[in-house]
Amino acid sequence: IAVSMGQEPIRAAVLYARALAAAHLGMVDEARQFALDGLSLSHETGAVLTMLLNQTVLGFLELSLDRPSTAHEWLGPLLRWVDVISVRDPGIVRFVPDEAEALVALGALDEAQDLLSQYEADARRLGRPAALLASARARAMLCSSSGDPSAGAALLKDALSEWAGAVPRFDRARARF
Repeated sequence: IAVSMGQEPIRAAVLYARALAAAHLGMVDEARQFALDGLSLSHETGAVLTMLLNQTVLGFLELSLDRPSTAHEWLGPLLRWVDVISVRDPGIVRFVPDEAEALVALGALDEAQDLLSQYEADARRLGRPAALLASARARAMLCSSSGDPSAGAALLKDALSEWAGAVPRFDRARARF
């Protein structure tokens, strides 16, 4: 419908949805192509939000493939866009815990700590269970990399018992993994 109506920004959003679904199903090549196509359309049409969303999928894919450096290349620049568009709602900037995980894997622990602190504050203020669980997942990795894996495990266990029932299955599974 978006193609027949000439609604390229809507098409970029549909490509994001297809990319995210494919990524969650482990269809790496398809997810990457949908996201790259959506990203290209977003740039052509100046659709910042769909640019952010499609680029988020690309970062998530790279993190899932254990390529934190490449994930950071996709996700790190999005932090500047958050400031530009003045949107900090964790439901929209869901990439932040993934960027924190990439930073932890790259040894940038202080940077990951700073990033998570603001995200967690926003998630608490707005009551976003999925964001709170995602930040607990990233914080558990941060604790482990900082030499306190027991604290990270306890934090994640508490987060799962508190928020698991209010988040999608994929997010629960990812936190448990």
